[in-house]
Amino acid sequence: MKLTRRDAIKYLFRSGLLCAVGYPTLVEPNWQSLEITQVAIRNLSVQFDGLRIGFIADFHRGLYISNTDIGSAVKAMNRLKPDVVLLGGDY
Repeated sequence: MKLTRRDAIKYLFRSGLLCAVGYPTLVEPNWQSLEITQVAIRNLSVQFDGLRIGFIADFHRGLYISNTDIGSAVKAMNRLKPDVVLLGGDY
């Protein structure tokens, strides 16, 4: 079977549509990342030495991300016992 230009365009459009819809609905909601990083800051006051900062961002609570998903992320961060928690991103 010969692939026509029209068929190729249809295939590319459908593939792009699948990626545009599939990634934010199937992949991203299940993607939690926990990273531990040490940062050295010169001339930092001694009172902040060893300060543990938790940073959590971009929940986007809605159709594909439930309260249970958010709770799971919060519990994972809380197990690290941060001294301060920062919430970042666009909710």
